[in-house]
This record gives sequence, structure tokens and C-alpha cells, in this order.
Amino acid sequence: MCTLFIYRKRNSNWPLLLATNRDEFFKRKFLAPLQHWKKNPEIFAGKDISKGGTWLGVNKSGLCVAILNRNSSELKEKKLKSRGTLVIDLLKNKNLKSLLSNFSKNFKNNYKYFNLLAADYENAYWIKYEGKSLNITNIPFGHSIIDNLDLNDIYSKKQELYKNIFKNSKEPNPDQKDFSSWKKMLFLKKEYNNIKITSAYIENINKNYGTVCSSIIGLPNKNINNKNIIWLYSERNKNFNDLAVFNPRINMKLLIEGKAKKLYKTKDKNILIQYFKDDATAFNNKKKDIFKDKGILNNSISSIIFNYLKKNKIQTHFIKKISAREQLIKKVSIIPLEVVVRNYSAGSFCKRFAIKKGVKINNPLLEFYYKSDHLNDPIMNDDHIFYMNIVNIKELKKIKLLALKINTLLTHFFNKTSLLLVDFKLEFGRCNNKILLADEISPDSCRLWDKKSKKSFDKDLFRENKGGLIKAYKKILKELNGI
Repeated sequence: MCTLFIYRKRNSNWPLLLATNRDEFFKRKFLAPLQHWKKNPEIFAGKDISKGGTWLGVNKSGLCVAILNRNSSELKEKKLKSRGTLVIDLLKNKNLKSLLSNFSKNFKNNYKYFNLLAADYENAYWIKYEGKSLNITNIPFGHSIIDNLDLNDIYSKKQELYKNIFKNSKEPNPDQKDFSSWKKMLFLKKEYNNIKITSAYIENINKNYGTVCSSIIGLPNKNINNKNIIWLYSERNKNFNDLAVFNPRINMKLLIEGKAKKLYKTKDKNILIQYFKDDATAFNNKKKDIFKDKGILNNSISSIIFNYLKKNKIQTHFIKKISAREQLIKKVSIIPLEVVVRNYSAGSFCKRFAIKKGVKINNPLLEFYYKSDHLNDPIMNDDHIFYMNIVNIKELKKIKLLALKINTLLTHFFNKTSLLLVDFKLEFGRCNNKILLADEISPDSCRLWDKKSKKSFDKDLFRENKGGLIKAYKKILKELNGI
């Protein structure tokens, strides 16, 4: 039984705020909100894989539509269309007036019963379908709740439980993305007479049904607020991702796409957007796979590390994290040199010199590799580097000093966690005659081991087919957030 909390406020920068939990059978697969419909790129919504529809979405015109099930047990024998496809059809409208008009004219009784929210920044409506009729009701200003019964229904035990909790929750501050009280509310497990479906967050019923995802949405007032739609999203945990709804990069030119990231141009020729993909590659792209949310985790981890280095006076290309998957960065001319810093023996170092894995290297060791997938990134010494005219003597000295300083800082940083910094790869670039640290620092480019067990928490899990990659990356992020 899904729940929709609605808050409407007059004369506000954010006149409509929503918080909702989606309850579903765990086996029913779905995709997180995105622009999944190629023929309708104006729609941003989650996607039900089996039926192709959605439970909640917005469009570029600022419409928001959500659907919740009502009891339709009497219709079980009938072959009916998925209610989720109705949401997609409604989001094809450009304004709320045409949505309501087209809906009223063209609706056919070939769906199971539902409650539906249709709203923009000015108006919001509850549409109830039961029996053979559609009832359209204006949603009042203030706090409202919809579940599988009516809007603000006095007979709903869930609404009775959560009505005052909702009203007494601290009002969100959308400009600061502060929805802390609402996040807590969505994960409450308060029940009426131990009836699980009356809980806002359903852990599980019979191990096959429960709350599968949570969303918080804010619609900006177009008259006075030029900010983007807010969508905070979570899947069965308390970590909300800030989704880039209709991200500006859609209208930007792709500059280059690598194995794990994309770079987009911006209006400022000196600034780029770095987008983190979910792709994983190993052995110079010979082994490939995709891990859901890997890009989100790497973006968060790399942003934390670059912010830490920035505070410690390391000059980098990093400006700031701007979304779950994106960073704003300075445009640099990448130096085709991969710099590897080793604190313990591992990987190719062990193979080349027949050294046992995990031996501490007392004086951190620097290695250089020519950045070329075609040549399998051959190892280089100083003479190779100068012969290839990659950098000059002064620049190489600067890179070595920076790499060792970064190693000292990161070793100290990871010493505050349960993780051991075994080795890592760095890339540098030129910008305004300065050498800046570039690319990323994440579990894709580092070896991180548990200090006690020496278990890997990095991309070696993928290289060596050990599994648990996302779980390991989540542990790293959790530990770094705790510093």
C-alpha cells in the first residue's frame, strides 16, 4: 500500500512538495527515475520493467503525476491495462489544463481502480477512479495524505497514525536540499495494532513485499524561482540520491567518452561536466560489465577525496560535485602519463618482480605508464618520458613531488578508517601553465584492503571475479563519510 504525503504552500518558492513510499512485490523489477522513454525525452520517471509504465514522474513543463492502487479485488478476472502506463500518457501533456481535459475526454474503464495525483506549481488534483466514474478533487493547501483510500480519509488507519507526524515535522528547506524530517518520516515503522501495511515504511511482509523505494519531489514556482525540479531518491535504505532531473548536460555537447566517465562541454569553455558511468572495465577494456549505481558511488568517493586534497592545498581540476553522478571540473590538457604510487606490493608489481603480495614498501615507490590502451599502457622510466616529450624535467619533478605529497595525505586520511591504502593511480593535466591533479581517485583507481583481513574493497573484486563490488564501494563511502 503506497503512501503519498503532499504539502502545498501559498506564495512560496516551492509551492508543492511531495514525499512518497512505493510498496511493491520484491520480485517486480524496476529502474530508478531517469529519461527512459526515447520517444518522450520530456518525461523523467521510474520505470516498471515488466509493464513499461511508472508509479511517479515529472515532465519538462513542470507537471507531476503519481498513481496509487485502490482495492480492485472485484476486477481480478478482467484483462486490464497497467495503471503505470496511464502516468506516462498523462505526462505527455504540456500543462495541467490539457492533462485534465484530455484525461476526462479520453479515459476508458480498462484499468484497475486507482488514486492519482496530477499537479503543477499552481494547482494540484486528486483523481479517484472507482466503479465506473472519475472524480476530480482539488487538493487543499497545507498537509494532505493519500494511500489506498481517499484523500485525507478519516477511515484510513495509516493516515490516522501519520497525520500529526506529518503536520508536526520540521518544514523542509528545498533551497538547501534539507528534507531531514521528511526522510525520517518516510522510514518510520509505526503500525496500527501490529498491522504491517499501516506502516509508512514496510520492511517486508512474507519476505516478498515491502517498501522498495522512496522519493521526495519539489516543484519550483516558475514565476519567482528559476531552479530545477528537486527529486531525492532512495531504494530500501536511508541514503537519498539527488537526481539530476532534466540535467543541463542533455543539451550539452559530449566532448569525450571514456571507459568509466563522460566529459561534457558547458557554456564556459574552461569548465566541463564530468559524468560517472556504471561501467566497469579491466585488462585494458578486455573485461567489461555494468554495476548499478557504481558511478554514483565513485562520484561521491572521489568528491570527498578531492575536497580533502583541496583543503590541503593540492591544486586539482575539481570544482564541486553538482549531482549524484556529476562533477564540475576545470578543463585541462591531460598528460598521457599514469602515475602509480605503491605502499604495498600488489598486482603487476608482484608479477614483474616475483614478490609476495602484501609486502610493505618502506619508501613509497613511484611507477610511470604511458597512457595508451592500444599499447597496453607500457611502463616507462624518466628517459622514456623525456624521449617521448611527455613532460620536461621540471614538470616531472613537480609530478613526483605532488604524487608523494598526495600519498602522504591519503595515507593519513585512510588511517582514520579500517582500510589500508595499498596503491593508487593518478593522472595530471595542464591548465594555464600549471600542473593540476585530474581524473578521479576512487576504488576504480586505488587498491584498498581491510587492515585486519587484507580483503579487497576495490576493483580487484571485479578483476578476480570475487563479487561484492557495490557492497565494497558502499563500505568505503560510509567510512569516508564518517571521518
